[in-house]
Amino acid sequence: MTVNEHQRKRFSAAREQRGLAVALSKKILTQVHASREGFMMWSVFHTAVQDLFDKHERASATRYLKGDLLHLQLAGVDPDWVHLQFKRAGINLEPIFDER
Repeated sequence: MTVNEHQRKRFSAAREQRGLAVALSKKILTQVHASREGFMMWSVFHTAVQDLFDKHERASATRYLKGDLLHLQLAGVDPDWVHLQFKRAGINLEPIFDER
């Protein structure tokens, strides 16, 4: 496999993971209290989900998403359920990009 083929395969996998993560985030939104405050709390979570795919923001996004998800708790969502959804969807919370 050439270097270009390998890079295309990695980026394709990352793009697929991003799509799954955004879909999961929208699924989680359905569990948030229906209020402006609930939506705002979910928005913090959703930003972290998107940041998983930005190599400069990934470390802090991963720490937040692996943590207690305080913003979602305040919006009425159980963080253990969220962690389970990530696991079931096969969304990787480990580094995708080489840090070299």
